[in-house]
Amino acid sequence: MATTFTVARISDTHLGARAPLFRANFDRVAAALQGLWPDVLVHAGDVSPDGADREADLAFAAATWVRTAGC
Repeated sequence: MATTFTVARISDTHLGARAPLFRANFDRVAAALQGLWPDVLVHAGDVSPDGADREADLAFAAATWVRTAGC
């Protein structure tokens, strides 16, 4: 018997408090994923615009993902 699972792959969200355009894009993706509940969610690419230099961008991105996932 085969087991199936769903994978959602998201790339380069660039989430940050100073990047409203990227937040709007992410909101559209999050809305599209609502109700799908993928078994695996993979994020590739840049999660924040300047995470390597700005801790606040990483914190903002993490908080956005937690809100989206309903954790």
